[in-house]
Amino acid sequence: RAGVFRRFLLDTFGAEALAQGSGVLDVGGGQGELAFQLLNLSSIPATVIDPRPLQLRRFLRKLEFGMYTRNAFFNRYNTQTEAVPMEAAAIP
Repeated sequence: RAGVFRRFLLDTFGAEALAQGSGVLDVGGGQGELAFQLLNLSSIPATVIDPRPLQLRRFLRKLEFGMYTRNAFFNRYNTQTEAVPMEAAAIP
């Protein structure tokens, strides 16, 4: 679902608009898959606000195994295929 929403955002607003300022703010972002895809596939900075900790290991493994780049039709939405270091900050 995150991939579908990422493609919708890119088609609707464009990468330039999404990357302006500090990028995308994902409120209630859950495990962080949308932010992970925006940063690691589309080079768009993203921040997740959610009380639960991010679960990025699974998404990183999917990226390493090429799960996000298998479908050539959707590759037009991808600007990079290598992982970008992400910072997970917890505010007490």
